[in-house]
Amino acid sequence: MESIYEGVIAIDDDLRIEVINQAARKLLGLSQPARELRGQPIGQVIAPVQFFNPQTMLAKDTHDEICRFNDLTVIASRVRIMLEDALQGWVITFRDRNEIDSLSAQLSQVKRYVDNLRIMRHEQLNRMTTLSGLLHMGRYEEAIRYIQAQSEHAQELLDFISSRFSSPTLCGLLLGKAARAREKGVELSFDPACRMDKPFLPLPESELISIIGNLLDNAIEATQRAPLPHAPVEVLIKLSAQELIIEVADQGVGIRPEIRDRIFERGITTKTRGDHGIGLLAAQSKLPITPHAVPFSHCLFPPRERPGTPHGNWKIPTMQHELIDVLIVEDENELAQLHAELIGKHPRLRLVGIASSLADAQVQLESKRPQLMLLDNYLPDGKGITLVSDPMLARANCSVIFITAASDMGTCSQAIRNGAFDYILKPVSWKRLSQSLERFVQFAEQQRVWKIVDQQNVDSLYQLQAKNYRLDNGSKGIEENTLARVQTLFNNKAAHCFTVDEVVSETGLSKTTTRRYLEHCVEVGFLSVEMLYGKIGHPRRMYKRSAV
Repeated sequence: MESIYEGVIAIDDDLRIEVINQAARKLLGLSQPARELRGQPIGQVIAPVQFFNPQTMLAKDTHDEICRFNDLTVIASRVRIMLEDALQGWVITFRDRNEIDSLSAQLSQVKRYVDNLRIMRHEQLNRMTTLSGLLHMGRYEEAIRYIQAQSEHAQELLDFISSRFSSPTLCGLLLGKAARAREKGVELSFDPACRMDKPFLPLPESELISIIGNLLDNAIEATQRAPLPHAPVEVLIKLSAQELIIEVADQGVGIRPEIRDRIFERGITTKTRGDHGIGLLAAQSKLPITPHAVPFSHCLFPPRERPGTPHGNWKIPTMQHELIDVLIVEDENELAQLHAELIGKHPRLRLVGIASSLADAQVQLESKRPQLMLLDNYLPDGKGITLVSDPMLARANCSVIFITAASDMGTCSQAIRNGAFDYILKPVSWKRLSQSLERFVQFAEQQRVWKIVDQQNVDSLYQLQAKNYRLDNGSKGIEENTLARVQTLFNNKAAHCFTVDEVVSETGLSKTTTRRYLEHCVEVGFLSVEMLYGKIGHPRRMYKRSAV
């Protein structure tokens, strides 16, 4: 008994302790020896819980039940001891749930890494096959457009998620789930209101990841089983001062009425194959949720509207400015020359060198002291990411814009943690790179001019570094006449709360366009929004004219 790692307690039919091993005493924090505990009622050693309710214990055995033993959350099993059809007592075994969660998290990370590698390889093979076919047929213009579209989609998703969520772990989860959904023919559509720029303290990050992961997996699987064409899975994750909203909505096969009230029980599942029926149970154990409180809503991820002036149309300064020295670190000579050409077109940037290896970059960084480095990650003698933590970079006071094919979240999050100004995926969108360079020029100029800063100055610097910053400070994609039509509706019915569908009906706009204009009106303070929760089903976002 003493060699068993799990806690073991044997109790008689009067619920008195007969045997308790060392692991059980250690887990429960009991200082008494086993002989002093023998004969005591279990209720005096472990605070009364449903797990030890006599009626429950007589009704059935249980396995791997999550419950609380004193101050410890455990995974416990209980089995009756019978002798000639007479009850003799029970044997209880239990383990610290934190240890199980830690091991599970490690295994899950490895599994996610392997799955993401498989998905990336599968997608890359598909893309290369498509590209090969276009080239073979001589359709070169279509091949170019295909390459640009693939790059822009990946960049848009990366920019959106990395600018809205501060946790690298959550970013990795969402990017991985998006890739997995795409492989299964399902699209994840992120609501433009998504934002979680700080931790949600009441809930550990590991449990948040588990909840969101389970909800996304269920929605993707339900959508995949629905008839074609598949509607997107709509996602909203938004942290406010009062609450964290997690909404995942799908239009898949749904939950059958006969199991809806039991959906959080172990083994209850809508899936037809495999070992399932544990995900929502795990989610419920982390949050006090009910079948009626599981949030679902319609959310959208509209095409990303990129900031800035068109490629090659730089804003010319009207006064004399200092030049910004730029070092290019790129082993592909042709690509390095294209970057150099782009630098040469900007009146505020000056190329001081091109390095084709990590060693060469370190030498030029020390000797030429550039203020900005365009850095590739995969170099012949190492990875560029190692430079961002090199003290030499800090001594040179040099900022970094990554231009790389490294689409793994590990490299991306490490770059962000170490202060990279931007992270751009290959194949490069020249418009995207031009905008990033222009933002850095403004960023550097403000640092040079402002000797003492107030809060507005600080906010401006952070905005310039944000991926979703617009150079013209305008509202791109918001057309004046359409905005006036939406605002007139709310001005005429200022006391009424509208759903998205009601606004669609009143204005004749598409649902995607309506949602974009409504969220814009919320951002500028013209509208307020609140959630309306019914007894069963999706909570709805209700929009109302803000108090003037």
